[in-house]
Amino acid sequence: WLGAAIAAMSLTGAGEALAQPDPFADYEAWKQGEAPEPVAPPPAVVEGPVIETGQWNWSLGARTQFSLGWASYERPVGDNGTATNIFFRLSPEVSTFVWDRVQVGFNAGLYSKLASNNPRDSTRETGMLLEATGFYYAPISPRFAFVPGIGLGGYFGAGSRTLTTTVGNSVIETEDSTSTGGFSVAVYAGIAYQLIDHLQLRSGLALNALLGVESPESRSDSFESYTTHVGIPVELYYNF
Repeated sequence: WLGAAIAAMSLTGAGEALAQPDPFADYEAWKQGEAPEPVAPPPAVVEGPVIETGQWNWSLGARTQFSLGWASYERPVGDNGTATNIFFRLSPEVSTFVWDRVQVGFNAGLYSKLASNNPRDSTRETGMLLEATGFYYAPISPRFAFVPGIGLGGYFGAGSRTLTTTVGNSVIETEDSTSTGGFSVAVYAGIAYQLIDHLQLRSGLALNALLGVESPESRSDSFESYTTHVGIPVELYYNF
């Protein structure tokens, strides 16, 4: 039986040797111009949520913004007035990627503006702001992206204007209701962060300009009005 065991072990070792790759096979193939195919590394596995920027990925969310800025408005008599202003907006938005990393959207929401200066001139208005936007997502990491963009649109609303004039030694203050309207332009620079799957947070800086007119109820003409402001938008989106 010892001889049979030795013979079985020999056959097993021979089988294992035959099963091993020939160490000279790659060298012989290389000599004949047939180099072995490279082995591709396994794809990297990204843990956690990632920002999806593929074509036709949609987002539904809302944008808020609080801003400080500067305003110029036409007066019935004398020079134009200037004032500091406070601006706030809340706008639901829908957007989609028309190309990889290129996103377009549309938002419509409420805005409110208050401007005043030292002579006690002031203007207040609340209305609707409509805006079409375009953004480019530049990846920083799987969850972060730098997002510059632009916005173009228009606005309309109503408010009031208070003007002060000096007649002799007296200061006369008049207040009038107004209707407002015009165009809006915006430039954005922000950071997008994927909080969890399907939920994205975006914030940064926004430079806005409102170019339009105010029409007092007591007059047949309109006054030019310009507002520029810089603010911090805070935006939350659901991706699908």
